[in-house]
Amino acid sequence: MVPKGTLERELLKKTWVCERKEKVSLSVREKEWREASSSESLRFSAFSKREKKEKVCFRHQESDIASGTPPHRGRLLEYGFCYNLPGEAVSGEGTLGPSSGIIVPLPSKIFNQMFRLLLVRTRFRLWFPDAGTRRLLHHEPKFKTLIPSSSSSDPNFTVSFLRSSCGLSPSVAIAAAAKTNFKFSTNAESVLRLLRNYGFTKSQITVIASKQPFLFTFNAEKCIKPKIDLFVTAGFTATALTNLLSKYPFILKSSLERKLSPNLRLLMTILSGNRQAAASSIARSAWILLLDPNKRVLPNLETLRKYGVSDANIARLFTWCPRAITLEPGRFSRSVALVEEMGLKPSKCMFVIGINVVSGLTVATWERKMKLYGSLGWSQEETISAFKRSPFCMLLSEEKIRKVMGFFMKNLKWEPCRLASLPIVLSLSLENRIIPRYTVFNILTTRGLPNTKLSFSTLLLMSKSDFLEKCIDKYSDVVPELLEAYKVKS
Repeated sequence: MVPKGTLERELLKKTWVCERKEKVSLSVREKEWREASSSESLRFSAFSKREKKEKVCFRHQESDIASGTPPHRGRLLEYGFCYNLPGEAVSGEGTLGPSSGIIVPLPSKIFNQMFRLLLVRTRFRLWFPDAGTRRLLHHEPKFKTLIPSSSSSDPNFTVSFLRSSCGLSPSVAIAAAAKTNFKFSTNAESVLRLLRNYGFTKSQITVIASKQPFLFTFNAEKCIKPKIDLFVTAGFTATALTNLLSKYPFILKSSLERKLSPNLRLLMTILSGNRQAAASSIARSAWILLLDPNKRVLPNLETLRKYGVSDANIARLFTWCPRAITLEPGRFSRSVALVEEMGLKPSKCMFVIGINVVSGLTVATWERKMKLYGSLGWSQEETISAFKRSPFCMLLSEEKIRKVMGFFMKNLKWEPCRLASLPIVLSLSLENRIIPRYTVFNILTTRGLPNTKLSFSTLLLMSKSDFLEKCIDKYSDVVPELLEAYKVKS
């Protein structure tokens, strides 16, 4: 029976040609081998058991050809290699036909091991073919048309889910769908159901889906629920928890064992279990939960204790400036050393603020600010003195510094040294605080009212409620336009 198909006919034709050539070749080489070995009285039966194990013989299965079964779909073909005494190959490819019955020893152990390995690899390729072999044997095309097997792998399903279930707009849903494809719709639905059970609002779920759509491919019970439970166990309220995770949803992608759990435990220890302070710290910088504590936080803690920073100040640093504690240890150590060198005491709260300011500035930026204040009339000592009183003066933009100092020097005739002694006024808003209160102060001074005894700096640093009570409401009957002037300017 002749198998159907062009490939089978060509393979069968080539097989019979190879078999015929092999028969002739084997007959000639067998004769030569027998003649060469007869002088030494060597026969096939004289080989030792060990030598017999090192023989490789051909096993041809003619029944496959008779039945018309192609070799790649029939029984396994046994491939082998025969060698004569000089080591020349008698046959390379496995051919089909009656067994020649010739058994020839390999010339050496090395070649025996080499071609035994090659034999195993050849058989393995037949039993476990790769993609190229499968295409050759089974006529598989190289390219296939990909058809979604289910609606869950369809991009339209992703967009539809994000729009209908998560509340995303069409454009945002398409952009989010481009970031991920949901493998299983059950995962997406279970994650959505889990978030709702923990009190996330629809708007918060929308924010999470737009920022981290990949979260909806996670296993809700195994990957997401344990991380949320970690914050619940730590004492976070439902409001604090949902606000935090909707603002930083990438927290849910971090490792629970290596990152979230040890960092949160350390944070709660430093803050003496203050949940509100912990929530505030994470809200200011979520990186405090995402970095390896052994590489950043713990070395920086050791630096603070080496300089004698109290536990209370360390807690303030974690609460007010958590970004600073997550800096690279070398940079953090240099910042602490510089703050101490400028005269700030580790026991004071200003030391913590100084660390936060210095750690956020490069050397070039620091030098540029020093030159700026110098050009406006401050000496280097006055600049450092101003930093010690209000470290935030080094974070202000050049434009703001020039505007505020120009206003005080022009309208109030303040000297630069006076501003250096009260640097906090540089941080105040010129439009919303300084100018409106200056307008009220100017009216009171013109009318000769008692509050003119108060300095403008005192009025400027009052809280809004105190200023309204002592400077506006108190004289509203005498100067009715006072409140109007204050509102217009503010």
